[in-house]
Amino acid sequence: MKIAVCEDNQAEADWLKKVIEKWAADNRMDVQVSCYSETGQFLFAYEESCFDMLFLDVQMPEEDGISLARRLRKKNDSIPIVFVTGMDEYISEGYEVEAVHYLVKPVKEEKVKECLERIAKKLAAGMPYVVLGTEDGVYKVLQKDIVKIEVFARQCFYTTTNGQYAVVQSLKQAQEGLEAGCFKECYRGVLVNLCHIEAVEHNRVLLTGGIEAPVSRRLYGKLNEAFIGYVRKTL
Repeated sequence: MKIAVCEDNQAEADWLKKVIEKWAADNRMDVQVSCYSETGQFLFAYEESCFDMLFLDVQMPEEDGISLARRLRKKNDSIPIVFVTGMDEYISEGYEVEAVHYLVKPVKEEKVKECLERIAKKLAAGMPYVVLGTEDGVYKVLQKDIVKIEVFARQCFYTTTNGQYAVVQSLKQAQEGLEAGCFKECYRGVLVNLCHIEAVEHNRVLLTGGIEAPVSRRLYGKLNEAFIGYVRKTL
């Protein structure tokens, strides 16, 4: 899960990020938090990243949070927005842009956690995920956050947007828990997520975050065809 925090006060942004990461660790969830001090910074990153949730300060220096939320909604974006502000006079406008929650400063840690719990449950209900049992514990990971899966020494290594998980299982067992059509084999014992492919070359596939995976001659054609089909669907 990828969460954005748009807050011009660095101390408050750092505190909110710390609370979110603690909540994620306590719930064994794979969460990546990115902070932005300007709306322009957020919008630039927004074009490249698929955020699952946005904590947005209403009083931003360049553009207020309400205006930014209106712009997002005009794009028919359903990203859950949580407004954070020192004044409650904007609550009615928050409902206008379908904000899911409103946190008034000074924000309490338990209120942030309650908000995260509620939104995470709604997201999980509509997004496929896998439960990964590792030596460190059991983790719930959204399938869209998995970049690639590769088998080595009787273990499957799940590379995600927020780290790697080693699970004792076969590749066949891993495939049984995945959504059909989203993952394709590019090499013997290696699966890649179509939504994280940036380019398919004859001997390798370039993935999100500078990650690479080998491509065999036997599987190149099928992988390239699947990737082209995926891109056409998203246009």
